[in-house]
Amino acid sequence: MAQYQEVFKLLAVFSVLVVASLFILFAVLKPVIFGPSDSLISLLRAKRIMGPNMLDVIDAYEWFGIELTFAERARLQDVPFSARVLKRCKDTHVLALVPAISVNEMRKGQPSAFFPAFHLADEPFANERGSARWCLVRKASVPSSTEKVVSEQLNVLDAGEVSASARIAIYIAITHFLATGERIFAEPLYARCADSTAGGERVLVGYFDAFGLRVMSDWGNRRAWNVGMTSMRKCNAPA
Repeated sequence: MAQYQEVFKLLAVFSVLVVASLFILFAVLKPVIFGPSDSLISLLRAKRIMGPNMLDVIDAYEWFGIELTFAERARLQDVPFSARVLKRCKDTHVLALVPAISVNEMRKGQPSAFFPAFHLADEPFANERGSARWCLVRKASVPSSTEKVVSEQLNVLDAGEVSASARIAIYIAITHFLATGERIFAEPLYARCADSTAGGERVLVGYFDAFGLRVMSDWGNRRAWNVGMTSMRKCNAPA
């Protein structure tokens, strides 16, 4: 009996050592896998910086009933933007954990948040679910991007920016409104997204008013005073 007790003690010690070793290994490999330590910050620190301009797993569940998988939670446990970038963007952007969800699923989950007329439901972009990821999206179109065609608008973006997909822009606009009451991409402005329809037209979101968020399309060659370009920061791009 005493021999078995000794074996159990050894196994318990071994288990503790294995767990401790795994934690140490993760701490060592984390910067290699995810980038330098200053390029990732904790959820708590991000929340302190962004305040109400942050959406996380709780919002995904509260407004759309989406629960992230264990693997997704592990992959997204840190925010892939530095504190410097978040501090610079805390008033002009929304930081959001965007789950795998399509535009049509959003419309089904929160129909009153959308403008009733929607003629793009059969388009590929409207059914694309994507994958869960952190995004830092500008609340309005990029400054100085109105009255330009698409190619000119893309040139306005800086090296750390890309145009946001319609799925990401719509999720953040709708969920941020539900969570805070603030409408981004608000009337009278529209913002072109990275997506195009099957016919080649560029997808636009905007004119978010009491009737809901509008999702439309145009050819991208129209210069309009109220049509700009969406923008989101690239992960770990310098401020």
